[in-house]
Amino acid sequence: MKSMNDMNGVILNGQRPLIRSVMGLRSGVFNLLLIVAIIWAGAGIAHLWVRHQNMRMGYAISDQEDLRESLQTRNMALRIQLTSLKSRERIEPLARQNFGMDLPKTGQVIELSTPAGVVAKVVSQ
Repeated sequence: MKSMNDMNGVILNGQRPLIRSVMGLRSGVFNLLLIVAIIWAGAGIAHLWVRHQNMRMGYAISDQEDLRESLQTRNMALRIQLTSLKSRERIEPLARQNFGMDLPKTGQVIELSTPAGVVAKVVSQ
């Protein structure tokens, strides 16, 4: 049976065979390239994840802006409705019809002064 050195065609008298040292070098380069490829793939995956999160945040921001615009429109409509409901033209007829209220007659209003100098009006019955 032939020895490993004879099979490779290189006999180096007790030294490491040339083919084995080249294979060892190739194995080291392969390991280095494998590590670089794993790091590169990890960086690529991290980059894709960040871009995906960025896109999701963009959609979330857009949805929130749409909601804000909708709520502002609703708020404006409610303010207009509130102004309409608080108007004297609406309240006065309701007070007269539903509660029998009327404007005060002469002598029913008494003006008072307070310590702060503010004048308060009291309607007597």
